[in-house]
Amino acid sequence: MLAEPSDAPTKFWTDEELKQWISEGYINFCQDTKILRRRAYCGVEAGETEVVLPQEAIRIYNVWFEDKDGKLYVLKRSKREGFITVSSSSTAPTTYYITRRDVIHLHPAPSEGGKLYVDYAYVPPYLEEDGAEIDVPERFQPAIIHYACYQAMLKQKDLSPKAPSHLAVYQSYVARAIRENTQLVDEPSPGFVPHNYREAFRF
Repeated sequence: MLAEPSDAPTKFWTDEELKQWISEGYINFCQDTKILRRRAYCGVEAGETEVVLPQEAIRIYNVWFEDKDGKLYVLKRSKREGFITVSSSSTAPTTYYITRRDVIHLHPAPSEGGKLYVDYAYVPPYLEEDGAEIDVPERFQPAIIHYACYQAMLKQKDLSPKAPSHLAVYQSYVARAIRENTQLVDEPSPGFVPHNYREAFRF
């Protein structure tokens, strides 16, 4: 779609520009749709109340706490001023709140150590290599191409009138992805098993 004739006397855009626009489209699509999700975990010490997620996290969906005996608790999200009252005999937190997109505060503080499992949306890194894999499902990948086309058309005065049509297609893919993604929000999976988490995603 962005190809130029090999014998073109003047190149409209460089390979580096194309790579930049494709990478921007990839990252922007993931930010706009929250379509990429990752499950990660970390250890939590007794009395610890603040957990910082990887910077890639842009939205938290679900949080679980596993105590030292392997018992799993689904944590409920709460506003900072609206904590849920729990029995003083509880050894695990029952709620959490968020002060930044990547910081979780546990309440009450666990009286014993354990593990925290987090299901979150994330933004992928910038595409550095030509053969880098794009994690967006194949049905949505044309959105990235249309974003790159939009940027390319804007650069050329003669082609700029065509830019809005590519932006409109990109936005239609975003809207479709958001609709499909709504069913994933705030619904802990009943089949969740902590040991399915990959060690590579420990933070």
